[in-house]
Amino acid sequence: TALESLSTIGSVDVTRAGPDENDGYTWTVTFLTELGNVESIIIDDADLTGTVPTGSVEEYTQGIFPPFDSLDPENGLPLGSATITDLSDLSLVVSSLEQGIPYYFRISAINSIGQGPALVSTPPFELPVPQYSDAPTSVTLAPVDGSTLKVAFGVPVRDGGEEVDKYRVEYAKQAFADEVQAVRVICNGTTEVQTITTETEDIDEIQLIHAKLDDAYMGGSNDEIQNIACEADAGTFTITFEGQTTNDIAFDASAADIEYALEELTLLSDVTVNLGGSYACDYGTAPADNDGFNVTFVSVVGITGDMPLMTTYVNDLGGARRADVKQVKQGNAPLGGSFRLTFRGATTVDIGATATANEVKQALELLDTIENGGVDVSDVSSTMGDYNSVNTEKLWAVTFTGSGVG
Repeated sequence: TALESLSTIGSVDVTRAGPDENDGYTWTVTFLTELGNVESIIIDDADLTGTVPTGSVEEYTQGIFPPFDSLDPENGLPLGSATITDLSDLSLVVSSLEQGIPYYFRISAINSIGQGPALVSTPPFELPVPQYSDAPTSVTLAPVDGSTLKVAFGVPVRDGGEEVDKYRVEYAKQAFADEVQAVRVICNGTTEVQTITTETEDIDEIQLIHAKLDDAYMGGSNDEIQNIACEADAGTFTITFEGQTTNDIAFDASAADIEYALEELTLLSDVTVNLGGSYACDYGTAPADNDGFNVTFVSVVGITGDMPLMTTYVNDLGGARRADVKQVKQGNAPLGGSFRLTFRGATTVDIGATATANEVKQALELLDTIENGGVDVSDVSSTMGDYNSVNTEKLWAVTFTGSGVG
């Protein structure tokens, strides 16, 4: 159907063989109406999927074009030719041909440059044989009297090649039904067969899983310190960390009051608060890095190293009403925590940041989309140089070996 939808192809017959050992298929295309050595099909394999997919076209049987009999074979002249100059009637009647002999016709157009390529007729050949006469012309019917009708007619336009010597007149009391006959024309020309072969090379895919810290981290561990420079003479404020907000904190709260309010948040297991002055919003009585108070993050649920900045709400304070947050010391921590992997819509359980190659393999093969033994995993962290020695990154290579993941 796809080939016959092209304007350059008439009727074809297609058979398919396969699949082969690489799940490739071969289609055999036989050209039924295109005569002679047909130009090869061009295959566009850009949208094929798989590992290195390719498509190719090979000529299996070369088509043989019907020979044009020639009155001058040495010069390749056809049996006969005619030039049509009346462009209002693009047809030609060729007479004096031999009866029962197949004649092939081809037509080419000529302009001021010269003669263009020829197109073979459809069907490609016909045999001149005697034909029936055309029907009589101008058949009329008229009553003569109460029991008589008169039918009159003219001679046929074409007599089919033989003289008309009689006419048959039939009449009945019911309308005549025309006979319908089926005519089939068979061409003995050799049809061309072309073979289309697709193939793919089996190469296991390798994907790398890389877990790493920021390049600035060079090892070690320290708690993050953030400063809230609070300036007010009345009222309360609140502190928000990762979407969790404290209860109201008085402007003159002590370090213990602030610690208690922060540790009531479920994320903050342990913090230390150091006042720069006498109370929370005692501004300007300490060095610039401790105006107000400092918060040291000792233990935070699910987060280590560099912490997100806290935010404050100061609309309920009096006086200057400000509580600005800044980072005094960035936290550092080695690679830790966990991650998950997703393959074809299925997601693994949590995998530790320092998991072994076998632990990563087991997590992947628990997925519905990867069969048991479908992947091989190796730890290639040692190929990354000095950074790995201070636990800044891990690298696993996953090789997809199973038939269901290729």
